[in-house]
Amino acid sequence: MDDSITLIKQTVTGYDAHGNEIVEETSRELMCRAYGVNRNEYYAAAAVGLRPEITVRLSDFVDYKGERLAEYHGERYTIIRTYRDAGSFHYRGGMDPNGIELILERRIGDG
Repeated sequence: MDDSITLIKQTVTGYDAHGNEIVEETSRELMCRAYGVNRNEYYAAAAVGLRPEITVRLSDFVDYKGERLAEYHGERYTIIRTYRDAGSFHYRGGMDPNGIELILERRIGDG
C-alpha cells in the first residue's frame, strides 16, 4: 500500500432548536492503493445514476467499518459500493485474499 485515505463515520448526536440533525464526524486514516474504475464497473453504476471515479483497495477487509464517506487527496467522496472476494482476490499488483475495494464517487455538495 502506497497511499492513504481517510474514512469518515457520521453519527447523529441530536437535533438543534429547528429540528435539524446535529451530525458528529469521526475519521481515521488507513493505508490504501488507488486506481481507476474499470469499464464494467463504470457502466453498471452509470445505469443506476452513479458516477464512480476511483477504486481504493484496503489490504484487510476488517479495516472497513461501514463508513459511507471518505476523503482522498483533499476531496470528499461517497463510498457507493464495496467489493470483497473471499477467495483469491487478484488486483493490479498481486493477490490479496483479505482485501476490500471501495468504489468512490464525488457528488455535488460533498465537502
